Amino acid sequence: MPFKHFTHQDFIDLAEENDTLMAVVNFFFRKRNEAKTGYYIAGGSYFLMPILLTGTALTSQSDPNEFLPAVISVYSTAFLGVLTFSTVNTIRYPKRELLQVIKDYRLNGKILEKYLGRLKSKDFPPGSLTKPIGQ
Repeated sequence: MPFKHFTHQDFIDLAEENDTLMAVVNFFFRKRNEAKTGYYIAGGSYFLMPILLTGTALTSQSDPNEFLPAVISVYSTAFLGVLTFSTVNTIRYPKRELLQVIKDYRLNGKILEKYLGRLKSKDFPPGSLTKPIGQ
């Protein structure tokens, strides 16, 4: 099966009960899930915002031309921010890179510091004695 179709559990199985490696797998999937959530929020707001803006303009007591440009600019900034965040996380944490981290660990027993430094305690498996670096 191509690595693109690997699930979270497939990568956990590749980690072979190593707590730190399992934490890196959980970290990658946590970041990828955050990106997916951002895409859902952006997509939902893309369809809901015109409805909300129209309703607000129709029920407003003041002239809609006064506040709609400001609301649209704030919405656009937030929308683009969520899309950018999600895209960066998707690009920064691909499954290909995770597979390479696991292969490198098997070869030399090391994980790159850029990943170890970002691990949180919630990334480690329950009951693990290992703590993230720097805590």
